[in-house]
Amino acid sequence: SNAIFISDVIKNYYLNTYSFKSFTTIYDTVEYDSAIDHPRKFMEDGICRLLIAGFISEGKGQRDAIEATKILHQKFKIELTVCGQGNEEYVNSLIPEQAKNYIFYKGYQNNLAPYRQNSDIALVCSRMEALGRVTIESMYYENLVIGADSGCTPFLIKDHETGFLYRSGDPSDLAKKIEFAIQNNDLIDEIKAKAKNYSIKEFARDISSQILNVYQDSLINK
Repeated sequence: SNAIFISDVIKNYYLNTYSFKSFTTIYDTVEYDSAIDHPRKFMEDGICRLLIAGFISEGKGQRDAIEATKILHQKFKIELTVCGQGNEEYVNSLIPEQAKNYIFYKGYQNNLAPYRQNSDIALVCSRMEALGRVTIESMYYENLVIGADSGCTPFLIKDHETGFLYRSGDPSDLAKKIEFAIQNNDLIDEIKAKAKNYSIKEFARDISSQILNVYQDSLINK
């Protein structure tokens, strides 16, 4: 049999269990809104604004983001916005009362554009991302992306080139990577530019011809 996988991490998972006559990876396209810009300069107001967006659950890593923010709040002006639907009781239990003036839970947001435009860093803390759409969208909309070194994320982020990777499940390591970005903000514009170019080149293309080619090859070699 032949297979098309939507990410390398899914490919690796299935290849450990099944055998295929042929296989290839074709990432899904991501649709961008070219009307959305990102006018904010990195920490332009002296505050490092973090964003984590996605379904609320233990596996999505909101705890990493919240704990790292609490660590950094002792040294820097920093804020974290958490967006997503899911277990609200869980995420609220992670935010102590004294941290609610710099960690904000906004629930589900149909339109993330205003949050992306007002953020410096997008955190992708999921332990097992299958595709990494949030990573790619964050790159395109010019948020610096810091992601966990697990799942699909390390296939998408080249560490110190298109973003930063931290040890999954380790808030202190995440805090170190955020602190590095804060203290080396002269490097950030170049990293964001490379990431945006990557997101356009690899994920804003028409994949129908690639899929058709795979289908035709499978018929020829049947």
